[in-house]
Amino acid sequence: MAVAATTGIVGGILATAPAQATPADTSALVELAQTYFAGENALRVDASSRDAAKAAGTAGALRVTDAFAKVRDDRMTAREQQRQLAARTGVHFSSVSTQVVPLGDVQRPESGTARLGVEERTAYTYAGGGAEPYSYRARHDLTFKRSDGQWRISGLVTNDPTGMSTPKKLSAAQMRAAVGISEKLEAGLRSTAEKRKAASESRVSGSQVKAPGGYNYAKMVEFALRYALTPRSELPYTPDDDDCTTFVSWALRTGGWEERSGWYRSDSAWWWKDWCDGEWYCRPQHSYTWGGATNWQRFAVNHSGRVKNLGNVWDVLLADVVQYDVKGYGGVGVPDHTMMVTAFDWNANGMPLLSYHSSPGGEKKNKPLIDILTSDSAQGQAFWAYRT
Repeated sequence: MAVAATTGIVGGILATAPAQATPADTSALVELAQTYFAGENALRVDASSRDAAKAAGTAGALRVTDAFAKVRDDRMTAREQQRQLAARTGVHFSSVSTQVVPLGDVQRPESGTARLGVEERTAYTYAGGGAEPYSYRARHDLTFKRSDGQWRISGLVTNDPTGMSTPKKLSAAQMRAAVGISEKLEAGLRSTAEKRKAASESRVSGSQVKAPGGYNYAKMVEFALRYALTPRSELPYTPDDDDCTTFVSWALRTGGWEERSGWYRSDSAWWWKDWCDGEWYCRPQHSYTWGGATNWQRFAVNHSGRVKNLGNVWDVLLADVVQYDVKGYGGVGVPDHTMMVTAFDWNANGMPLLSYHSSPGGEKKNKPLIDILTSDSAQGQAFWAYRT
């Protein structure tokens, strides 16, 4: 079927009519998902936006099951918290576009219930046009129940093993800590903004396109931005299940980092071989340092001679790399996730914006650093920042 395109807060809807459900049922379920996610996301837009307020109010008034009502309230509160914390650092969004696309057929295991997988595609516009939009893809499994002749959302699970893509309501203690983080970050950004802007512009300018190390930072950023939201099947390489470090390694290689041969488990090796050119039945061969966050750190810091540890995460320039220890995921006290700096919001004192991949459906482009630092998955965790 054709995409029903709209503008503003609510994006287009792509619907199919699987055999398990009538076209009317399918359309109703997709419309419910679209209305909910568009409204939840609208809470991050500046409060002065009437369209955003209307969309959020509609989502908050949806008839849902009692079990889902608390989930909705907590997620919407989390979005409000994100807006408040970002605003403390000068980050504002003027609008948001959300599109919900069904993944496969509607499943109805018994009368009066339904299941539907969807991909949410969302893009937030930075106020003042300070940078390309903060955009992401997220995959959700939704359940529905039919009551009084109407479908209601009854459950929502996001495909998010790391917890980085699910909005989580912060406790009172976490919110106080997040306010402190935002104040410290804002002060650090403000004190270094002019210096970082000049240095970043020099890094990617025509006259400085080749740094002393021979690296082309403009190409690194170009690769990361180009493929940040690309479906896994359309990437120029075969991705790992958790693709964050592999994605950054490819960006670095595109900008001039040379591969180093060696035993695939050695921290001094850094290489990639896609022996079968991406055939579906093949898996890429690469050193652990190419695809593992901790392994990459040991190669980059201890063996490559290509990076410099930075004292603060707000000191980063374009094409620098940031890692952190994700709460409850992987090892303790070591990096679990790898990201690249791809832009800045200069209307917010040069807030670093990061692009990255994670598990399928975890693609992010130009995500503001404040969102990461204050999230439930990152509060109290170790961060590392490197000059590449």
